[in-house]
Amino acid sequence: MKKIFLIIMGVLLLTGCSLNEDKIVNALENSYYSQDKEEMRVALEDANKYLEDHPDAYDVWLSMGRVYGRIEAYDTAMKCFEKCIELEPDKDGTYISIGTMYRQSGDYELARLAYQNALRILPENPEAYSSLTVLEIVAEDYDQAVIYGEKAWELNDQSAITAANLATAYHYMSMVDKRDEFYQKALDLDYGSIKELEKIFYGQ
Repeated sequence: MKKIFLIIMGVLLLTGCSLNEDKIVNALENSYYSQDKEEMRVALEDANKYLEDHPDAYDVWLSMGRVYGRIEAYDTAMKCFEKCIELEPDKDGTYISIGTMYRQSGDYELARLAYQNALRILPENPEAYSSLTVLEIVAEDYDQAVIYGEKAWELNDQSAITAANLATAYHYMSMVDKRDEFYQKALDLDYGSIKELEKIFYGQ
């Protein structure tokens, strides 16, 4: 009876840890998207405390890196991502997050390298191709942007961001029909920055 009780308690403890980790990650991700400074501060503080007892929590390190990148604490963010690579060297999501950080900081070549590393791990990665689309638009290589964008769309035709990126690439290629087609797809998929997309089209 005692043995059964200990087993049950062990399961409950493991479940509790998992739920606690989920709560930490959700708080970090919510703060990443809200960009609320106080929310970020609290989420990072709680995450750092959690990692003191759970240093191998990959998802917490990853989300922490994303938040640090968002607030432009790039060195700290990179340390988080390096820990992720140490824990899970074959996780493509780490390199996607590194690429996003470098893209935000304006270091486009390092961003490109990170996305290519993600593709090395997972060759059919729609997020990597969609992100490379943006880099090629910035580099004004619109032919390549369309190639990457179409590949991203082939892999995931439910991504509003990919639809918007493709619409932008087609716009700069003066392919108005295709631009309008993917603008409509972005609209249908509830793309959150549709007004910004329209400003590009109207040269604002």
